[in-house]
Amino acid sequence: MPVIIRFLLLLKPYYRQGAAIFTLLLLSTILTVATPFFYKELVDNGILMNNNTVLLRMLGAIAAALVLQELIHLWQVSLNLKVRKGVFLGLRMDVYKHLLTMPPGFYSQHHKGRLLSRMTSDVDAVQNLVLEKYIGFVHSLLVALFIFVVIFTLDWQMVFAASLLLPFLYFLYRLFRTGIAALGRQAQEEQEGLMERLQEDLSMVRAIQSYSVMEDRIQRTCIRMERTEKAKNRLNMRYSAASSSTIVLNVIGLLIIWGMGGAAVMRGSMTIGTLVAISFYLNYTVDLFYSAYNIVMGFQRSKPAAERIFEVMDLAPVIADRSDAVEPPMLAGSVEFRNVSFAYPGGRPVFANVSFTAHPGEVIGILGPSGQGKTTLVNLLMRYYDPDEGAIEIDGLDIRRIKLECLKTKVAIVPQEDYLFNLSIRDNIVMGRSYLTEAQIAEACALSRVDRFAPSFEDGYETIVGENGMRLSAGQKKRIAMARALADNPHVLIFDEATSVLDEENEREILRSIRTMARERIVILITHKRDNVTGAAQIVHMADGGLKTYDGYEEFVRKCVKKC
Repeated sequence: MPVIIRFLLLLKPYYRQGAAIFTLLLLSTILTVATPFFYKELVDNGILMNNNTVLLRMLGAIAAALVLQELIHLWQVSLNLKVRKGVFLGLRMDVYKHLLTMPPGFYSQHHKGRLLSRMTSDVDAVQNLVLEKYIGFVHSLLVALFIFVVIFTLDWQMVFAASLLLPFLYFLYRLFRTGIAALGRQAQEEQEGLMERLQEDLSMVRAIQSYSVMEDRIQRTCIRMERTEKAKNRLNMRYSAASSSTIVLNVIGLLIIWGMGGAAVMRGSMTIGTLVAISFYLNYTVDLFYSAYNIVMGFQRSKPAAERIFEVMDLAPVIADRSDAVEPPMLAGSVEFRNVSFAYPGGRPVFANVSFTAHPGEVIGILGPSGQGKTTLVNLLMRYYDPDEGAIEIDGLDIRRIKLECLKTKVAIVPQEDYLFNLSIRDNIVMGRSYLTEAQIAEACALSRVDRFAPSFEDGYETIVGENGMRLSAGQKKRIAMARALADNPHVLIFDEATSVLDEENEREILRSIRTMARERIVILITHKRDNVTGAAQIVHMADGGLKTYDGYEEFVRKCVKKC
């Protein structure tokens, strides 16, 4: 579907405002077309006839028409702003919500800064594409249509002469269209690259300051800024050249009006008032052609940004609910991996034919060095990806047949890196889940031992933690992440290298908490430390591209200790 049609469909919910805007356009068009008639009467029957009554009447009519046009314009602008707010707020939210549905693998292939550019710079670039430029284009067509009819009744020869300019206008459009579209895309891509650079520098500011590389990063970012500005300047120059190229047509239009019109007045076949009226009309027409031409060029300028927005919107989530997905009221049984194989797109297999079963009340240790696929294994359970072969079942039900929203409440993860928002401790635990009760929150805080430190702060659970929890210790951040995962009382709780950044004391406390949490649920503990899985009922050891399972720590030590 053409981009402009897709954008116009965004206006569908605002059909009432659209009807009002169109009505105002008609009124404005009528006033625009009527005003030259008032000038004709003013000259022919007022000034030339020495008729003060007609003179005053026409002056009043001209003043009223101009004031009404301005009032209509202001009313139209107010409606435009309301529609713009709704359309583009909705568009930004649609892009934002769509990006949130994409799996983590999507973000390993797309830089966040570039995606932010799609939501900000690209949407800003296309705002005029739908509203002001589209409305201006419709207004130009309406006025041109009315004027052609009026001028045709006054002097069809001048209409024919003015129409000869249209092929030249189309030629100029064809000449500049492709270049402006290409430069527009280049400018948006450079802006996207700049956003990527800025987002990366700000997120890595500690590393930049720690290694005395600030000057180098500033220099590289300045180069990116210069490239972006140069791309914008090239686009603006091309656009200005396209706009200026119509000056020849303006000159020709003036020659037609006053050359043919002046000759007609001298022959006596046309009154001076009629010439004045026609000059107004043809000036309007030439200006309208010029305006319409610039609007079409504006479409070409904004089109690349629109295409880039829909490129994101057209990306279908790789992981989605199947048509036969269900929402089971309870999941409380075993988790079984049956002959599961997986490889990232275009990559070698991460693992093949993985099979093991985890029962409620057990801690399952997934042990092995980095890069062996431990996190990938549990990412399949979270349905960040789907296995290439085999199946993962909970309570005998393939997780691909469980609705994603339901699965997220049954399987929770405490990641290696704690992601905290610049909100209160409570808000970081609740995470917008309004259905959580005070009892659930209190239980989660007790299990994770957040209740041991949160009340000691001056504002208690309302204490703002700072960006990514910068006001908290590593152990405190980890316990808040645990409380967040426990709040939904998940059946399966995953700890992905959750103690790797903690000191020994905090690590021991977290491990004791994990064993407590396993009494009523399945706990999967991913680690590269052998001592962390001493109490595991089952150990899945991943190394050298292979995978073996052991019934408890003693069997693991007896059979695998030399390899570990």
